[in-house]
Amino acid sequence: MAAHPLFAQTKTQILKILSYWDPMKVEPGKPQGAPEDEYEPEAARIASFVLKTKDSTGQLNLGSLKTEIERLWEVMYGEPCPNSLEIAQNIIQQIQ
Repeated sequence: MAAHPLFAQTKTQILKILSYWDPMKVEPGKPQGAPEDEYEPEAARIASFVLKTKDSTGQLNLGSLKTEIERLWEVMYGEPCPNSLEIAQNIIQQIQ
């Protein structure tokens, strides 16, 4: 199956949002921080969810996106995602 034509662009937008909110406080892209692409795996998974949801329903739901971000953080880090609501809101504002 071919990648969604908007995947790279969507992932990049989400990576910027995650880096801005920096939920793990690792300071991506800063001299003493993590690499700029620190949140790339998370951004890719969220982008897949966003595009799949938009393709099937035509829009993003704040609650379901927030829940998906929280689920992803629990799976990847074993803890809740700080700022999941703000991250979801920013994604919806920039992607819709």
